[in-house]
Amino acid sequence: MFDKVKIGTRFHIALGLIALMVIAVAVSGYLGLQHVTQTSEEVLLRDAQIAERALSARASSLQLRRYEKDYFLNIGAPEKQAEYLEKWKKAYDDLTQQLTDLDGMIASQKDHDILKAMREDLTAYDAGFTKVGAAVRAGTLATPQAANLEITQYKNSIRRMETTAGALGGESDYRMRERMKLLTADVKDTNIQMTIAALLAVAVALLMGTRLSRSVTVPVQDMVSVARRMAAGDLSSPVQVTAHDEMGELQAALKAINERLARGGHAAAS
Repeated sequence: MFDKVKIGTRFHIALGLIALMVIAVAVSGYLGLQHVTQTSEEVLLRDAQIAERALSARASSLQLRRYEKDYFLNIGAPEKQAEYLEKWKKAYDDLTQQLTDLDGMIASQKDHDILKAMREDLTAYDAGFTKVGAAVRAGTLATPQAANLEITQYKNSIRRMETTAGALGGESDYRMRERMKLLTADVKDTNIQMTIAALLAVAVALLMGTRLSRSVTVPVQDMVSVARRMAAGDLSSPVQVTAHDEMGELQAALKAINERLARGGHAAAS
């Protein structure tokens, strides 16, 4: 294949192929790293944030129950009740905001259904707390025991929401761990692909180097052998022109010299 191609062109072709293989390795690595980066962003920006918001919502629901209890325990102390009512409202606003944030993060219909159920439970608990609080302020419920007994029927809603928020956070955390496993597998696959591409590039370089070396050294060695025989006075061995490049031109010149010397020798003998 290389016999009809000039030596300089051969080297240019070989260097070009090696360069292409290096570029292929670089592109393979770049694409693999891009995929790894995208997966990492999904892990860090979605599942991790969903888990964090869900667990924050669970913490806020626990605060609601705590301030609810403190509010009723301080029946007869209006200033203390007002203080805990403000804290309850602050925790409620935080919880509402966390649910709103979750609504913008989650993608699956299953998670949207879970969030809808959490909102419904929160609404039911809010309505119950407002109703019991109004009865306390009206004096209908005059003791902590009476108020706690009355709010009991609404506590299941906030407890269920608390449990659901914890489950949503746990599920998001589980998804995050699974994605991290996929990320690890992607990194491994990328390393394998880059290793294979690098080995292939090395193999092509060695093959091209060997072919180029033989295409130059073999004709040179043949001509050196012919030149030595000619120097020793042996003009009987014909010079073969086996190449079509600069080596072929050199072989042809050496052949012409050999034939001219042979003819000169025959003429002198006559």
